[in-house]
Amino acid sequence: MTAFFQNCINLMMAILKAIPDMLYDVAVKIFGELLNLVTFIISLIPFPQALAGGLQSFLDGLGGDILYFLGVTGFATGMSIIGAAYVFRVIRKFVTLFQW
Repeated sequence: MTAFFQNCINLMMAILKAIPDMLYDVAVKIFGELLNLVTFIISLIPFPQALAGGLQSFLDGLGGDILYFLGVTGFATGMSIIGAAYVFRVIRKFVTLFQW
């Protein structure tokens, strides 16, 4: 009978040691579902019609002299740098939990 009680005590100790791991798994599952919810909500936002044509349709309407000027001044490089800056800013805000 002593071995039975020892096994019961060992089982209870194993369960108590497993509780933090279970709580961690539950927290990870809840966080994953929260991210899925955010993804779903973002997918519900409609795409603006003003941006449907893109920048290329806007630039097609400009004259040849303006397009030449934009090419010489490095408009494409500047736009890519500005885009990278916005991406960096958004990532920084998410990483710091909107503290910056």
